[in-house]
Amino acid sequence: MGVEYADWFMLKTGISDYVMGQGGPGGAKLSWGGNDQQTGEERTDSHLDLPGQACTIMGEQRMMRLLKTLSDAGSVATRVDIAIDDYVRRVGVLDVMESLDGQMR
Repeated sequence: MGVEYADWFMLKTGISDYVMGQGGPGGAKLSWGGNDQQTGEERTDSHLDLPGQACTIMGEQRMMRLLKTLSDAGSVATRVDIAIDDYVRRVGVLDVMESLDGQMR
């Protein structure tokens, strides 16, 4: 992320129903482990939360490398929440849709 591993720390618990977690710069959180609340089966997934401040610290180039690394490792995003502060209106909704077209299959 453009920060050192030493900048990350263990949390007492993960977020949602995950039992393990680490916190990082800018409020970043990675959570994993535990059992699925619906099936009771052991979780094999994880939850990565990168709030705006963490994304700012990371910067565009590092974010792109992180996303490529996650993709190359077989990670799958099941939910993506995006917030953009675009006060000068550089990016329109159609720009975002065109950019995502074909990548969300």
